[in-house]
Amino acid sequence: MFHRILKNKSPRRHSQKLHRRQLQIESLESRRVLTVDYDLLRDFNTAPPVRKAYNYLDTDSLTYMFLRTGENLELWKTDGGAAGTSKVKEFPDVASIPSRLTEVSGKIYFTADDSIHGEELWTTDGTTAGTVLVKDIVPGTAPSSPAALVNFNGVLYFTAYTPATGVELWTSDGTEAGTKMVVDLAPGQQSSLPSYLTVVGTSLYFTAFSPATGNELFKSNGTAAGTTLVSDIRPGAASSNPQSVTAVGSRLYFSAERNDVGRELFRSDGTSATTALVRDISTSSFSTSFISLVGMNGSLYFVAQAASEARTLWRSNGTTAGTVKVITNNVYPTSLTAVGNVLYFAGTSNSGTELWRSNGTAAGTFQLKDIRVGADSSQPNNFVGVGSTMYFTANDGVSGRELWRTNGTAIGTELVADINTGAAPSYPGHGGTDYSFGTRGNTLLFTAFSPQGSVIYKSTGTAATTAGLGGMSAPNRNGIIMPYEDVPVEMNGSLYFGRNTPTSTQTLVKSDGTTAGTVTLKSFQASEGFSPIHMTNVNGILYFVAYTDSLGWELWKSDGTTSGTVLVKDIYQGTAQSSLPFRFAVMDNRLYFMVLLPSLSLWTTDGTSAGTVQLTPLDSSTEDLPEMVTVGSTLYFTRSTSLGRELWNFTTTDGVRLVRDINPGAGSSSPHNLTAVGDKLFFTANDGVHGDELWSSRGYYSKTLLVKDIVPGPRSSTPSSLAAVGGWLMFAANDGVSGNELWRSGGTAESTTLVLDINPGANSGNPNNLTNVNGRLYFAADDGINGTELWTSNRETTGTRMVENIAAGSKSSYPTRLTAIGSKLYFAANDGVHGQELWGSRGTEETTTLDQDFNVGAFSSNPASMMLYKNKLVVVALGSQVGRELWTRSREELPVG
Repeated sequence: MFHRILKNKSPRRHSQKLHRRQLQIESLESRRVLTVDYDLLRDFNTAPPVRKAYNYLDTDSLTYMFLRTGENLELWKTDGGAAGTSKVKEFPDVASIPSRLTEVSGKIYFTADDSIHGEELWTTDGTTAGTVLVKDIVPGTAPSSPAALVNFNGVLYFTAYTPATGVELWTSDGTEAGTKMVVDLAPGQQSSLPSYLTVVGTSLYFTAFSPATGNELFKSNGTAAGTTLVSDIRPGAASSNPQSVTAVGSRLYFSAERNDVGRELFRSDGTSATTALVRDISTSSFSTSFISLVGMNGSLYFVAQAASEARTLWRSNGTTAGTVKVITNNVYPTSLTAVGNVLYFAGTSNSGTELWRSNGTAAGTFQLKDIRVGADSSQPNNFVGVGSTMYFTANDGVSGRELWRTNGTAIGTELVADINTGAAPSYPGHGGTDYSFGTRGNTLLFTAFSPQGSVIYKSTGTAATTAGLGGMSAPNRNGIIMPYEDVPVEMNGSLYFGRNTPTSTQTLVKSDGTTAGTVTLKSFQASEGFSPIHMTNVNGILYFVAYTDSLGWELWKSDGTTSGTVLVKDIYQGTAQSSLPFRFAVMDNRLYFMVLLPSLSLWTTDGTSAGTVQLTPLDSSTEDLPEMVTVGSTLYFTRSTSLGRELWNFTTTDGVRLVRDINPGAGSSSPHNLTAVGDKLFFTANDGVHGDELWSSRGYYSKTLLVKDIVPGPRSSTPSSLAAVGGWLMFAANDGVSGNELWRSGGTAESTTLVLDINPGANSGNPNNLTNVNGRLYFAADDGINGTELWTSNRETTGTRMVENIAAGSKSSYPTRLTAIGSKLYFAANDGVHGQELWGSRGTEETTTLDQDFNVGAFSSNPASMMLYKNKLVVVALGSQVGRELWTRSREELPVG
């Protein structure tokens, strides 16, 4: 019945490990262990359940969709009626984003993470039993992250990752045996990163990287031999980085970089000879910014911002002369959507941001209707065409954000239904995200808030035909929704964290650890995204990123008061334009960070708008985001220039400088896994001679060295999961003999050695989640007998061992989110009985216990964001009745440290 009994352990020991309310003390290795339980900090959301559909697929007989309902992620199907609407499959892990529903030859494919196999490829026939994993491409909890699913000639093609090949092009016929890689364009562990998979006629086009050509445009007939380069726009190993690939008829349009013109518009009919620059919109080598490429009536429409000019609407027939501005006035078009012969978009003028239309001429481009009369904006978004009707959401200032429709005339632009009557918004589609609306014939499907909660609606364009679908069971409620990599932050004695509300408001919460002392510090009206993220305490000031409908994702700060919670700077100015700050680092009491838009760059701030400045541009490609880490008073980061992607650093005395061109010339060494060990930086890089190996640096050319060529020659050992433990670097690597196993390094070739061949022979133990707990290493690994379980190491072979086989026999408990709290390890694991729950360990079998079963039974609470606050453990987990909330320990464990 219970885990310990299944393993033939005594009921007495089992009762100790299933922490109940009564006090139990037992002598274990001269320590006293007090069983504990947890209290809900506060039930933030007692409102009706929230259901958000974000991915739809219309087939001949059914429409499939994914609903996010509290912590659950569910696959549903409907025939358009209440009786024909039902749940197919539930995925309990919030880290799973089931998506990319794709129909190929009658089969439905999608990607999902069931918390056992990582994000992998799945298929469904519309039944629970028939919803199955196609193939665990990367065995265990590690994901292959399938993406870009497309139907090409009746066969599924997609991209996927494996440690041996990187991200490459794959295909599947729906069977495990028939799911395989098409071609390894970047041989070995390097990724070709196929992107923008686009079918035109008998060819599948995509962008990809190869060592010989850089990132360029390729095409494939579905075979390795038939996968060829279309054109090397930027000859040699340098990349043109094609983006926004869009098919208009049989022609492809895309933006790409060339040395003489910068980033500009290109076209291709599938051969090198027909691949050419369309027009150099920005003069000389200045680049043009391209947004929203859309085809209509055989022409390409797009939004472009030339150097020193405002963003505006353009049209192209593929020739230089035929690539012209549609309008010259600055209306900042967004969300281009073609419905029939009309192009719709949101434009900004003296009337605010409102609905516009265009037939491709200046005279035929105008504001269609001032929905929110006056200078205030209705902010139309979520455009979707159904037949000749275009649906969208807007706020007229009276009914809140609701569903609207247009036939292209002002009089035909009207509110469909005031679903949440009065000024309260219903947020159809819940705003701002892809796949917010689905279609079933001439019927629109969407989720919206009503007085009864958030449900699926259908509409054919009138108030009378807009109605909710029934047949849906009540899910767990949304509560604290935080990205799994974020944790609450303690500052000046208070705890800070973010949360979402059911009415699309993000809030910053401040707490003293009690229910009464847990209050909303600041609310942000936001129709998309998570709650405030990347919270970082810099000398008593909390910095974070928040989304608002008016500003997008920007940098904020707080001194712990409502009046002192303010925007630092609108870095990417314009209505709802997001700079998307990320990669926060603190050095010398100052915040450093990167922004994604309008261009990838490194910034710093002193907390004022004037003191928030760009240090240096980083890269023109967003496929592989740069890394950043501080080592003492030096900020290290990766940056792409004409020398390729290399290691750079910044100090207040020397500024920004290249540390070393590790792969000389235009080739990239692609430094990654940047990890500080004392005053030294360790990382992995490829110098073009030794493969992807372990390097170290003290900030200068002469002090930036290959630590050891673990696999001699050009083959790679691919070091990963780097962690500092007791002055040593611990990591996983594959020496070509022992598989991917546990290694250590003191910074020299002699001290860089294999610790233990955990899964003997060429098989891999795949150590991961390496975590330092008070000078001792903990990690997850698979010895080939007991599955993936918790291990520990004192950095010596004899001191490296499995802690406990948590899931009986050869099953895996897949320990994740390993977190050091004092001298104890906390982590999430699945023992096969209780789902993925919170566990704790001090490194022995006896002290490795199920800490709390928050979501009682076999369902998972998926605990995350563990931290210590006021000598109490704080954790975010899904409770059986309250949804995902923040919990604190009600009794303490002795000793804490």
